[in-house]
This record gives sequence, structure tokens and C-alpha cells, in this order.
Amino acid sequence: MSEEKENIWEKSGIIPPNDKDRKIRDKIISYEDFLAKEFPPNRWVAEMLIPQGITILSSAPGMYKTFLLLALSKDIVNGEPAFGQFKTEKSNILFINEECNEKLFQDRLKQIKGEGSGTFFTNLIGIKLDKKSITEILSFSKENNIKLVIFDSLTRIHNFDENSTEMKKVFEHLLELIRNDISVILTHHHRKASMFGVKNISDEMRGSSDLLAQIDCHLAIDSVAIDKTHLIIKQPKLRQAENLQDFKVNIIKSEDKTSLSFKYGGIFTIEDRQMLKVESSKEVILSIIKDNPGITQTDMAEKLKGQVGVMTTKETIRKLEKEGMIYSKTGKPKHYHLKEEISLSF
Repeated sequence: MSEEKENIWEKSGIIPPNDKDRKIRDKIISYEDFLAKEFPPNRWVAEMLIPQGITILSSAPGMYKTFLLLALSKDIVNGEPAFGQFKTEKSNILFINEECNEKLFQDRLKQIKGEGSGTFFTNLIGIKLDKKSITEILSFSKENNIKLVIFDSLTRIHNFDENSTEMKKVFEHLLELIRNDISVILTHHHRKASMFGVKNISDEMRGSSDLLAQIDCHLAIDSVAIDKTHLIIKQPKLRQAENLQDFKVNIIKSEDKTSLSFKYGGIFTIEDRQMLKVESSKEVILSIIKDNPGITQTDMAEKLKGQVGVMTTKETIRKLEKEGMIYSKTGKPKHYHLKEEISLSF
């Protein structure tokens, strides 16, 4: 320790730390020096969509998660914009499939047509993240210039309670990849929840709140259109920049249904969301009218309380009436009935 520093400690009356105890003190930096530090720009797997780091893609079951990631993988290994919209950094990919049997997974891969050279797979080999497995994954990734590892799904690669703090151990292993400039995408499932009403999509993700704290980005498939022509993606968390607005991804199928692709479909507006609520409410309202012939709008809203809003109920009834699926007898209030052919189909 220098004489000058010794004098400082002597004057302060504080006992100076031993060198081995200076771990914190030596890392302290002044305001001016910190502002003067230069850092490289943020790096992205897909610009503004998936940052370098750890990303979770979550949804309820059966909402195209695996298909989306296979399509995304094809775009990245070819250096093409993700979904035709988000600039990617070309790189090789390791896709760890612990969800689908090999035949089903291959069928899905065949539907995502195009050149996928540079993508590597493991299929149902029972990977559980620990020091040994992450060392093997890291070694293979370095040998094959892999910059992105996809785990489908998070649930399958550990034996912990997802609501416990033990999940931190999983992310400690994943950080070994991040420290070596390899990004990670994990798929995850949502809790069972009502399709109606206000919801926080991050709260729907299974597991403890620590799970969300561990990641750099959360993407969620919020919903799939009734006719399966598009899906809605939300980005409730992004550390590196302002969150993207909700957006549509169009699902494009060939006539013979042997190929499937995804294309960015623009911002999902408030008007789009209301239209989706109306479409999603049709079936339940038709069912109520079937079980309660002559029901009024007020009585219907009461039965749907907590599930479908009054305005959405009103708009759905108007749309069903316009489409000729229901009719109302004259008088106020109106009493609604199913058209006979609709009634027979229930």
C-alpha cells in the first residue's frame, strides 16, 4: 500500500483492508470514469426482436412455437430477415429438441421449406442442464461456429420445481454460453387461463417471478386467429431497447398444406384487438343463445360477466345478427334466437 494511502487510512481512523479483502473496493469506479467508458453497440440475433443473451418464447400449447423457431432458424442460418422484417446476424444454430418425437419433428421441419444448412439438432436424448452437459454443448458450439442454441423446451431440461429459486441454477449454466458469445432461446408454456379479459402475458408464464428476472427478452404468442391465418406476438420484456409494439405474423400455407411459412403482418392495433375479442366471443355467445332462446342482451352480459366485456358482447351480437347467425324478435328489449340451421348444427 502506498504511503499516501496509508496516511489517508491513518487520518480517517479506519483500519485499511488487506489486499485479499479489496475485491469490492478495487471495482468501484467514479461517475466521470464510468461515463467515459466505451462499449460496443448492442448485438442482436434478430434486430429489435431477439437480443444477444437469453430469450424465452412462451405461449399456451399448440400455438406454433416450434414451427416459428424452425422458420426463424432457417432465416438466421441464411442471414435473411426474420419473418421478412427483422435483420438477423448470420450464424449456425444448435436446436435441442426435447418436445417432439423425431418423426413429428422431421415432418414440421419439412413443412418449413428452404435451405437450412448450418442448423444442427439433437432429438429427445434427455438433456438435463448441468456442468457436464453445458460443457459438451459449449465445446460442440465452438467447434461448429454456433452462435445460437435453442432449447425446446425449458421444462424438459431440468428437474427443479419451476416455482422455486432453484431455477437460478439452470440459468447459471446457460450463462456459461452467454459468456462465450452464444445466445439462447428457450420455449416455455403458459399457465391455464381464461381467454377473456385483461391479462398480463408475463404473469401467465409458468414459474416464479425469478424466471422473468433472469432473461433479457420475453416474446409471447398472445393468440392465434380463429381461422389460423395469423398469430399475435407480444414482447413484454426487452432489456436492450424499448419494447416492440404487439405485431401480427401471417401464417402462410400452401394449397396442399405441405409447406408453411411466417411473414410479418404489421402492428397489431387497438382496433385489431377488439375485432379479435369479437371473433373469440362468437362461440360462447351462440352457445348461450342456444341454451336460452329469447335471451336479452342485458341478461347475456350478466351471464358473461368477468369473461366478456359489455361492449364486446354488444359488438359480437351485432356482428352475429349481420352475418345471419342470430335474429331478434321485435320489441324492446330485443330477444335473441339462433337461426334454425345454426340451431341444428349445435
